Amino acid sequence: MSPEPVFIDCTPQPHRDDGPAWTQREGLRLEIHDYITGGLRDQSGNPDARMWYAAKYYSRNVVVKHQCKLVGWPASVPFTSISEIRGGIPPLLELQRRWNLPDGDEDKLRFERATPEDIANATQDPESVHPNPTQLEAEKLKAAAARAEKAQAQAAADIVPVYTHHPHDLRFVGLDLTSTQSTSDSAERNQRVDQGRRRKRKSDGSLRVRKRLAKRGITSARRVIPGVEEAVGRAAKRARLDDCAVDDPIDQFVLSTEFGGPLSGVRA
Repeated sequence: MSPEPVFIDCTPQPHRDDGPAWTQREGLRLEIHDYITGGLRDQSGNPDARMWYAAKYYSRNVVVKHQCKLVGWPASVPFTSISEIRGGIPPLLELQRRWNLPDGDEDKLRFERATPEDIANATQDPESVHPNPTQLEAEKLKAAAARAEKAQAQAAADIVPVYTHHPHDLRFVGLDLTSTQSTSDSAERNQRVDQGRRRKRKSDGSLRVRKRLAKRGITSARRVIPGVEEAVGRAAKRARLDDCAVDDPIDQFVLSTEFGGPLSGVRA
């Protein structure tokens, strides 16, 4: 049996205040908005009650505050502000149809009094009292897919090996595996703890003394390129290459055998 056709009237309708004309879609939006707002106010007994659609605000300002819950919202329509519902006329017609169903129909869109269990669940987990749980699951899957796609793109970023030399004598250290993707590592330096500090005074705990602004003091680099000590020349004199502090992430280096790494056979 073929479904019944849906006829949509697109002729402009006169505004109730004799203002500019609106379409059927705009009229349905205002009608459903009045249904939901009026239903919440009638059920809660508060003439100033207003509807909230975000999960945490719906649970806090509708279920907990007014002790009401919305029942019968269709799973095919996102639970959001009526003006933000996409898809044209059909979703609005479905909301209108459900609201106008006779009392006692389990599919009727309506407000009911929230039980103590509903209020407790809304306080602990706002998503547990959401009128459209299917929408929440779809949003979580979409967010997880976006995160996985982003992680895959970062993992597939091109890694460019850069020849690295020691800053003291330009001796070849190894290859720095530099990514073409931007990184959030700002290489923040650590606070030195081996420096003298201002001695404590009795006025430090007084509320009548103006506090001095904290000073950052001396900082040190977070990473160190190790030095090398080896014998050179016929006299076998020891030539030491001191450690060098840097801010670069040297843990991503592929060090040469001279610096204790596996890289060999590469010349600068």
